[in-house]
Amino acid sequence: MSTRTALSRPTIIFVAIAALALSLAMMARPALAVGDKVTIHQDLPIASSTFGEDTDCGDFTSGVVWHFILNQYDPNDAQLFVTFATAGSMGPISETDTPATAHHFYVNTPGDDSLTDAYVILPGGAGDAQLQLSHVCHTGVAQSVPPSAEGSVKASVSASVPASVAASVPASAEGSVKAGTGTPAASTSNTALFGNGSSPLPTIAFSLILLASLGALAYANVKSVRS
Repeated sequence: MSTRTALSRPTIIFVAIAALALSLAMMARPALAVGDKVTIHQDLPIASSTFGEDTDCGDFTSGVVWHFILNQYDPNDAQLFVTFATAGSMGPISETDTPATAHHFYVNTPGDDSLTDAYVILPGGAGDAQLQLSHVCHTGVAQSVPPSAEGSVKASVSASVPASVAASVPASAEGSVKAGTGTPAASTSNTALFGNGSSPLPTIAFSLILLASLGALAYANVKSVRS
């Protein structure tokens, strides 16, 4: 009797372990079969500072809003999962509305961020479903300038300013010098001093003749008075 009992214990232990494993498998099976996974139909990462901007921010009034659209899927049971470089992972996120076969999801981050992963779980099967990021919306958040854009702006300003100065300085300096060189010649012209450039000798001779005539007339008057 003791030998039979000793031999049956391993069998009992094996059956118990098998039953426990089967129970765990049955419990895990529904979680693994929740639906098909459809990843975003765009290259990642996507930076909100350079992506297309729009005023549709959903119901959010602060931060940066990411608007995702799921097309070509009829049921309204899709769940969105996203991961950002700074904000981290978020999900599941339910859709906001379902006009026709377009499903809209709005995700909010505190500021500009980079999307590193995005996908939806579709219990009804993937079919031709397609997920994409439609646009981003900055609600009261100043849009940051990417380092590349900032560098290009600085480079363009640095290049344009010297070029414009170099173009304007020679022209203005040359014009002012040419305009100034004519001033001394005009202020010291012969016309202003002697009249049309003629010689002063005739004027002097006429003055001497007039003076001699006056002197002779005066002498004749004095002589007639004495006689």
